[in-house]
Amino acid sequence: MYFTVLLTLERYLAVCWPLLVKRFLGLRKAVYTSVGIVFVSILFNIPRWIEAEQSDTIIYYALKRYATPTCSASWRHLQIQRVASGSGFLRYRYYRQYYHGLTWITLMYLLPITVLVVLNLRIWKQVTEGQ
Repeated sequence: MYFTVLLTLERYLAVCWPLLVKRFLGLRKAVYTSVGIVFVSILFNIPRWIEAEQSDTIIYYALKRYATPTCSASWRHLQIQRVASGSGFLRYRYYRQYYHGLTWITLMYLLPITVLVVLNLRIWKQVTEGQ
């Protein structure tokens, strides 16, 4: 997602600030920015990898009793539940709320989509005013 934001930022600078493009863009800066995005992505996802490595999938079999008109109860239905016993991180409510909820939604969806919408609207405005 952030490589798309980077490409949109490059197009925004080229269209809206054509005289400053040489200062802000270039192969070296593109490589540094790409390496930075990959590095931050790895750092941000380390807790997720720790969770995945330390979590076990446990399958519990539970038989439920259901009453029928002919007999008082029968053991007909088999219910399978999958429960993950995660790492220490998953046991903390605040970790789940802030990392999986607030931080993940903000950094993976709200921030990049907002930047994409704003920059593309400004590009569109610049192009339509120039015609």
